[in-house]
Amino acid sequence: MPVSAIIRCHEDPRVVRCAETLQENSGQHEIVVVLTETSLRVADLLKDVPNVKIVWAPVGNLSKSSNIGIDASANDKVVILDANLVCSPEYLDII
Repeated sequence: MPVSAIIRCHEDPRVVRCAETLQENSGQHEIVVVLTETSLRVADLLKDVPNVKIVWAPVGNLSKSSNIGIDASANDKVVILDANLVCSPEYLDII
C-alpha cells in the first residue's frame, strides 16, 4: 500500500538527509516536506533532491504543519517525521 512520508521542518538542513534516506525505500511512497515560512535556505537545499513535494506552513505550530502535510499528501496512509530522522532502507516498507 502506498504511503506518504510527511517531514516537518523548521530551518533544519538535516531534512535533506532525511529525504534522501526515505528515497532508498523500495515501496511506493511520496515525500512531502512541510517547511515553515522562514525556511527559504532549506527549500533551496531541497531543490536538488528528486521527488520531494514542498508545502509551506506558518512558524510555531507543529500540529498545523502536520495537518498541512496530510492535506497535501496523495495517500491515505501517512507517517509523520521530523527533519533530523535518518531512516533505514526498509522503514516505509514495514509501516
